[in-house]
Amino acid sequence: MTIAVDPLQTGNAHRDQHLATTDFFDTARFPTATFQSTSVVKSGQGRFTVNGNLVMHGITKSVTLDAEGPAPEQADLTRGTFVAGFVGKTTLARKDFGLTQGGPLLAYDVPVELDIELSRPRN
Repeated sequence: MTIAVDPLQTGNAHRDQHLATTDFFDTARFPTATFQSTSVVKSGQGRFTVNGNLVMHGITKSVTLDAEGPAPEQADLTRGTFVAGFVGKTTLARKDFGLTQGGPLLAYDVPVELDIELSRPRN
């Protein structure tokens, strides 16, 4: 999975511009983050543990996502596909990825939620 880090959209243009600088994400050098799963283990009804490697800010770390899904598949008539969704959650230590600016004013542990939609052709 590739996640665009640039453009950042927090609802505050000044903050977005600052987060894009070398003080934080350095989006000119690192415009995306990537996650590649290494294993998926069923951990209950509709629940999975997804292990993998996250590359963000040029640093690779092992990450575990707690995932739920899939939501029941539904027809998307506008695109001619069937879609289903998953939710994955984890907490990242921003210092692990070299994001150290902001001191204690910014949380060191950042909750992350990924809402993922998968689609397949209706044919």
